[in-house]
Amino acid sequence: MQNLEIKKTNWARLHVIVIAFLLLVNWNCKPRALDSKTVQPPNVIFMIGDGMGLAQISMAIEHAQDNLAFAKCKHMGFIKTKSIDDYITDSAAGATAFATGHKTQNMRISTDTNGRELPTLFEMAIKRNWLTALVVTSSITHATPACFYAHEDSRYSNLAIAQDFLGSNVNYAIGAGKPYFDSLPDFNIPFAVGFDNFNNMNQNRWMGFYNEDSTYVDPVLKGGEGFLPKSTGLILDLLSEKKKSFMLMIEGSQIDWGGHDNDSEYVISELLDFNKTIEVVLAYLEKNPNTLVVVTADHETGGLALLDDENNQMVPHFSTVHHSGIMVPVFAFGKGANQFSGIYDNTEIFNKLSKAMGL
Repeated sequence: MQNLEIKKTNWARLHVIVIAFLLLVNWNCKPRALDSKTVQPPNVIFMIGDGMGLAQISMAIEHAQDNLAFAKCKHMGFIKTKSIDDYITDSAAGATAFATGHKTQNMRISTDTNGRELPTLFEMAIKRNWLTALVVTSSITHATPACFYAHEDSRYSNLAIAQDFLGSNVNYAIGAGKPYFDSLPDFNIPFAVGFDNFNNMNQNRWMGFYNEDSTYVDPVLKGGEGFLPKSTGLILDLLSEKKKSFMLMIEGSQIDWGGHDNDSEYVISELLDFNKTIEVVLAYLEKNPNTLVVVTADHETGGLALLDDENNQMVPHFSTVHHSGIMVPVFAFGKGANQFSGIYDNTEIFNKLSKAMGL
């Protein structure tokens, strides 16, 4: 009887040990919420080559003999670009999809079809105490950048968009369009004019204008070369000094304009300058791996095809002076880049970015 009692006691002990072990394993395997105090969301650099389709990239790659930053990308996808009521989007509806995750009508700046304001990535980030910044070669009030901070029913409401910027709390902006801000009675944001004066600006909020009177940066072929990559480098240095999470939006605005003009040299020169900007960003990423870089386009412009001549040399052929409805590529680098592979709608850019940012 004594041996039987000992055996029962040993089995009871073993049973308790087994149950405790299973509970421990189950607890360790169970998915748990991430501690927001220890898990740092990535900085986000979102780059838009306006009007940049595969043919434009292919043309630039041929011109540069394959030496482009796009070749370093290992995570690629394609996005469908149509707006809510048109197979062919404009930049306003395209950027609204990126900035808000909603389709809207062409011409609208982050408002829905009833004119209601749609919250943007910048606005959501600012509420979480992130820094926000933009660098463009168009006016700061142009359709693409405007969609990240403004809410208007027309992309051409430049004065109203400029007023929206003043009330937006976006930290830094570099581009053109100073005349739109000069006409506002409450324009009190510190600013500098001309790149050589940008280094003197170190406030928590400021603007940098290309010059006094232009609504766009001079094209690369007419003196504007290097403005975008240099301004991007300056902004990244400034953002890094602040030691806070940030979202930076960069637009190579005039790739699109070259497409509208059916001017292949215009397109190539602007795209190569945009490529230099990507190289600046990837150099930053190498030193700051907690960064997500996404490069895409809002649409393709010009319906570009690449043919050949009797000497088997590439000949660009534009089929329209307008936008086209073909899908455009997405290139992603850094933390979370694998989430951007596949074919999806342009509104998914918002969803993927907001998820990466923890918004």
